[in-house]
Amino acid sequence: MAEANAHCILKPKDRVDNWEVVRELGFGTFGAVYEVINLKTNAKEAMKVEKRGKDESNRTLKLEIQVLKELTDAKARNCCTLMGSGRKPEYSYMVMTLVGPSFESVLNKLQKLKGCGKMNSYSAMYACVFALEGLEDLHKAKYVHRDVKPQNFSVGEGALIRNIYVLDFGTARRFLKDNGKHHRPRARCGFRGTTLFASVTALNGEEQSRRDDLWSWFFVLVRLTTGTLPWLNLKPPAGFDEQLKMYADAKAASIDSPGKMLECCPPSYTKILDLMKKLTYYSVPEYNNVYSLLKEEMNKCHPAGQQPALDWENN
Repeated sequence: MAEANAHCILKPKDRVDNWEVVRELGFGTFGAVYEVINLKTNAKEAMKVEKRGKDESNRTLKLEIQVLKELTDAKARNCCTLMGSGRKPEYSYMVMTLVGPSFESVLNKLQKLKGCGKMNSYSAMYACVFALEGLEDLHKAKYVHRDVKPQNFSVGEGALIRNIYVLDFGTARRFLKDNGKHHRPRARCGFRGTTLFASVTALNGEEQSRRDDLWSWFFVLVRLTTGTLPWLNLKPPAGFDEQLKMYADAKAASIDSPGKMLECCPPSYTKILDLMKKLTYYSVPEYNNVYSLLKEEMNKCHPAGQQPALDWENN
């Protein structure tokens, strides 16, 4: 029962060290996220709380704090800043930058407002350029994300609404040693990620690397631009292994013959796909080439010197 009510750990006006709870923003199986006020600075921040228990094998907050601390120290682009963390008898917590809605929430709102759950091409490319910058800096910190999807990116809050943030490092994994060499890939590993956005190799049970984050990022780019993916509405079989195979086969087919997947996308997406196909477990992705292709395409969307409004502004 305690697990089911994990999101009720805190309530408005509760104080946790230097922070006071304002409201709950969301909850999951083991915890919740709250908007809080920093009592020292009066700034609005976000607190992620995770219920403690006898079996903490499924808990991810400790890892997320470690990753976010390293990213904060490295001044990583487009990642939340870690403001603090701590442990209480019933829960652990961390405090970070308060962000706005996720990419997925933006798509859902566009569906309600305009009857079309996709971004215009400029907004989609803008969002994904900054999303990729965040992933690149995560990779520089020797981690792969392993669950890249629209729910794990967000836009900024208030005056920072044009900012983009990478979220949720609870499934991250070190892929490089301290000396910069790759860890040897495991022959077989359990699946980590989300079937709709995972790479073919991840779905096939292979070790994930930068390559796999990039494939998931590319699927997010297509999803934001077109509002769909060729495998989005497939009816999954009952067995999980069968689901993994179904999505792996569908994605492999779309990559080999991308006409349907990319039919409503700018031409640069095909060039990016060609770059993606070259990636191996050990590859360093050509981030700069991807940025150049997208920015060149973005410049075609507006007159020089103008800054177009983004789909999530003023909505």
